[in-house]
Amino acid sequence: MAQPQWNNGHDPRRQPNPQPQSLPHHQQHRAPQALNHQQQHQQQQQRQLESHLRHHLEATGEMDRIQRRLHAHLTECGWRDAMMDRAKEIIRKKEDKKEGGLANVTIDELLAELIPAGRAMVPAEARGEAMERVMAVLGSNGGGGGGS
Repeated sequence: MAQPQWNNGHDPRRQPNPQPQSLPHHQQHRAPQALNHQQQHQQQQQRQLESHLRHHLEATGEMDRIQRRLHAHLTECGWRDAMMDRAKEIIRKKEDKKEGGLANVTIDELLAELIPAGRAMVPAEARGEAMERVMAVLGSNGGGGGGS
């Protein structure tokens, strides 16, 4: 049996990714763009606030104090050793798969696995202590909204 010929060459029965019907058809293309613009604006504001906060923490010397305390805390709780073991494990897996081990592991590959694992392994106590210190600095600076 012959396939029907559609006047524009498009078979309406074969739509690979139909649009969700949650919005009226005339609004389906506008809403994501507006949301995307809003998200971009929020991300830009967040980057500006983070930049301002980082500048203030560095200017007052708090950044160095927070980093030193976090470094000490992570060493004391064994996080640094666990991360070193994780890196060795990644390299060992490459060797087991006959992929060359250390010779064929790039820094990017290693970091791609270590960074998410490392962030997840930071103890809540250490994270909370660092955040408390940042919040204390913001509180003593009138909420961090003033210029510097």
